[in-house]
Amino acid sequence: MKTIAFAGGWSWGHIFPIKSLIENINKPKYQILWFGNKNSLEEKITKELKNNWYNIVFLPVLSWKIRRWLSFKNLYLNTIDLWKNLIWFFQSFFYILKYKPNFIFSKWWFVAFNPSLVWKILWKKIYLHESDTIPWLVNKIVSKFANYVFVWFDYSKKYFKNQNIQTVWQIISNKFYQEKWIYKKSWKTNLLVIWWSQWAKIIIEWIKKLLDNWKLQEFNIFIVWGLLNKQDIFEKYNNVKFFWFLSQDELIDLYKKTDISITRWSATSLSEQDQFDIKKIIVPLPFTGWNHQYFNAVEYQKKWDILVSQLDKNFLNKLEAELQKLSNYKKTEGTYKKNTDNKQIILDKILK
Repeated sequence: MKTIAFAGGWSWGHIFPIKSLIENINKPKYQILWFGNKNSLEEKITKELKNNWYNIVFLPVLSWKIRRWLSFKNLYLNTIDLWKNLIWFFQSFFYILKYKPNFIFSKWWFVAFNPSLVWKILWKKIYLHESDTIPWLVNKIVSKFANYVFVWFDYSKKYFKNQNIQTVWQIISNKFYQEKWIYKKSWKTNLLVIWWSQWAKIIIEWIKKLLDNWKLQEFNIFIVWGLLNKQDIFEKYNNVKFFWFLSQDELIDLYKKTDISITRWSATSLSEQDQFDIKKIIVPLPFTGWNHQYFNAVEYQKKWDILVSQLDKNFLNKLEAELQKLSNYKKTEGTYKKNTDNKQIILDKILK
């Protein structure tokens, strides 16, 4: 039996791609390891996979973090983390010597750094997947010694000097690759506002203001806001349905009837929406690492989606103007077949 390791965590947009790959691996043939943070979402997902009879072991490893804002406190914490990182390195070394994986697939976040570094020191194969146009620090470092790099955007290839590089799009769940789905037009345009967390309050208050002024009455509005933002403010509006959280199956049903979405830039969420031919108004979060969300949105804008920057002083007015242009927009009625699943391309490469 072969043993393969995955390393990555922190963001659901990076955890669920790992989960999706694992679900497509032949269960009896492989033991699977997952390096991640303790008491994290990736640990919870590992337990769920184990309950579904996957031969999987979660390996909790501590991870360092570089704080980029210049201050005495951050300088102190970075120095402490640098020394602690030696301990965390040997922690990863112990796990790898114990389980002897055949290779490591590194996805994202600082928790992936030490396992990947140890495996390179032992001259073993490392694979990497990058979801963003501009890679974050750990992926930039790991790519220096990775044997093969998978990317979503051709744009990001310039940041990787590795000759073994392939564009494969984002990794999403099998549930988004059902053979066919049917769309029937509704009387009103169906607008999905899917935000989950950061900066959601600004958008929610803006929508409420437009509803109060009767400017969004021509839409059926579905809002998915996230569990961290509980607040009942839409009960009096007949054309609004509000959700704190949706399962993947519930989200798929919502995507099928959605014509337009307003969304921040989330790698996984936008890929999922692509599967359902949704026209997206993308409002990237400002001040993210290397402004990667903005450049991701620029790549989407090149196709047919719309970019509205929050750094623009009048961005809410521009957002309203874009919505008004699309007030009668609807997807083409008929039967759709989804894009080709890319997970098998990756698995064929790494499991050879």
